Amino acid sequence: MVNCYGCRGMGTTLCGTCDGSGYTVRTSKDGTVSKISCSGPCGGSGKVTCPKCGGRRWIS
Repeated sequence: MVNCYGCRGMGTTLCGTCDGSGYTVRTSKDGTVSKISCSGPCGGSGKVTCPKCGGRRWIS
């Protein structure tokens, strides 16, 4: 069974990266994605959309 917990992070953009966790994808200095990794919650205000797990983030 998949364990889920509530969405984390708020952002002005729809943060659908990192499996809908609301975390951003870390990019290299030239702006390209060097590695898909969750760097931190989106800044600013606004609701984050978490499409996974019925609006909740997957945990393993």
